[in-house]
Amino acid sequence: MSYDPNNPGNPPEGPSNPPNGGGYPAGDPGNPGNPGYPPPGGPGYPPPGNPGYPPAGGPGYPPPGNPGYPPFGGPDYPPPGNPGYPPAGGPGYPPGGGPGYPPPGGPGYPPPYPGYNPPPQFTPKSLGETLQQLPRQYWRVLSHPGATTFAEEQAYASWGAVWVQLIGYALIVSIFTFVFEAFVLPTFLNGLFGALQTSGQNINLQQITSAFQAVAVGAAFATLIFTVVGFFIGTGIYWLIAKAFRGQGPFLQYMYCYLLFYIPLGIITYLLFLIPGVGIILSFALGIYEIVLLIFMTMGVHRMSGGKATLAVLILPIALIILSCIGYAALFAIILNAAHNLQSTPSY
Repeated sequence: MSYDPNNPGNPPEGPSNPPNGGGYPAGDPGNPGNPGYPPPGGPGYPPPGNPGYPPAGGPGYPPPGNPGYPPFGGPDYPPPGNPGYPPAGGPGYPPGGGPGYPPPGGPGYPPPYPGYNPPPQFTPKSLGETLQQLPRQYWRVLSHPGATTFAEEQAYASWGAVWVQLIGYALIVSIFTFVFEAFVLPTFLNGLFGALQTSGQNINLQQITSAFQAVAVGAAFATLIFTVVGFFIGTGIYWLIAKAFRGQGPFLQYMYCYLLFYIPLGIITYLLFLIPGVGIILSFALGIYEIVLLIFMTMGVHRMSGGKATLAVLILPIALIILSCIGYAALFAIILNAAHNLQSTPSY
C-alpha cells in the first residue's frame, strides 16, 4: 500500500514507512524526496561535476583558462599582447598624427629603408627667391659635398631658375670663347711665330690675327647653342641611366642640382685655361671633382645607394673611353695598312 499524503486514512509516517515509497531508505541520495538533499538549482546545489565551484557568470567566476584575470573589457583589462598599454582611443592613447605620435617622415619616424630619407615634398618658390639663393647654394654644394646636401637643395628647383642659369652660363662661355679665339690665341701664336721666324721666312702675323678674329664670332655663337643643347642631352642621358637603376628623382630636380656645381666649376675651368701649363692640370683635377659631385647628386636626387649611383655616372664615360680606344685602334690600323700599300706599290 502506497502512502498518500492527502488521504487521512493513511498510517502515520515512520522510519520504516518513508514518504513516496518505492524502496528508498531514508537518507538515500537517490531518493527523489530525500529531505536532506537540496533541491536542484538551489543556493546550495553545486553544478554537476564541479563541487564548490561558484555559479557561472557570477562575481567570483573567472573566465575559463584565465584564473585571476580581470573581467574582459573592464578598467583593469589590458589589450591582448600589450600589457600596461592604455586602451586604444583612451585618454592615454596618442591618436594617429596627434601629439606624442611622430608623423610619418618626422624626426622620430624611421625612414622607409635604411640610410635614406622619405620622398621630399616640393613647394613652389618664386623665381626671385630662387635666384637669391643661388650663390649660397653654389658655395654649399662645393664646400659641403654629399647626398644630403643635394637632397635638401633640390627643393628650390624650378624651370625658370634652370633656364636663367643655363642661358646665363652659355653667354659667359660664349664671351670666354670669343676672347680666347680673338685675342689670347692670336697673341700666343704671334709670339710663337715671331720666335721661330728666320730671315728667310716671311709670316704675315696680321693676317693670322684677322683670320682668328673672324672665326671667333662663329665659334662664340656655336658655343652658345651647343652649351644649352649639349647640357640637356648630357643630363638627359645621365638621368635615364639612373632611372634604369631604379632612380626616383624627377628630371627637373636632377637638372637644377646638376647646374649648382656645373656652372661654378665650368667658369673656374675657363679661367684656369688662361694660366699656361698649370691651368690644364688644375682643370683636370676639377673634372674629377665634378664627377664626384655628380655621384653625390645622383644619390641625393634619385635616392640611390653609393654603388648604384657610381655605376650610373661612370658607365657613360667608360663607354666613351672604350669607343674612343676602338676608334683610335681602327684609325691606327687604317694608317698602317695605307703605309704598307704605299710601300708595296711599284714605282715607274
